[in-house]
This record gives sequence, structure tokens and C-alpha cells, in this order.
Amino acid sequence: MTRQMVLVGFLQAQNCTNLPSSWRHPESRDDSMSADYYQEIGRILESGKFQMAFFDDRLAMPDRYGDDHAHTVEYGNPLRQDGPASSC
Repeated sequence: MTRQMVLVGFLQAQNCTNLPSSWRHPESRDDSMSADYYQEIGRILESGKFQMAFFDDRLAMPDRYGDDHAHTVEYGNPLRQDGPASSC
């Protein structure tokens, strides 16, 4: 039996990135709340022969402030000071 590799795209469904300053790139997008944004992601993954996309939806809250989630509950997940994208 021939083994096959299954490709899965891992995506973060939030205002978070591994490249905190990527919003400064001239081709960066600001429409992450639109259907077109996710349709394009789907088309790109499909053209790359990916079988699935997994969205990390962050159901958990960070407890960065003194090991307590109360600050996040009251104020939300704060954005970085250097731009509209945060680094989680």
C-alpha cells in the first residue's frame, strides 16, 4: 500500500500573527473579516493540494497579567503598540 502525505493548513482566527510588523507590507490585507479573505485562503490551499484547513479559534483566554484572566475579560486581548497586528 502506498503511503500518502496529508497536508493541513494551520490558521489563527484572530488578530494575531507570527510577524508582528507584517501589516506594514505594501501587499498586506486588511479585510480579514470578509468572506473574500477566507475564500482566497481556501483557493490557495486547494491549489497547493491541501486536504484541510484548521482554524485555531482561541477559545481560551490568556492569563499574562499575574496568572489571572480577569484583565483579559475586562479589557480584551490587547494589541501591540507597533501596529494593528498583535503577537500572541
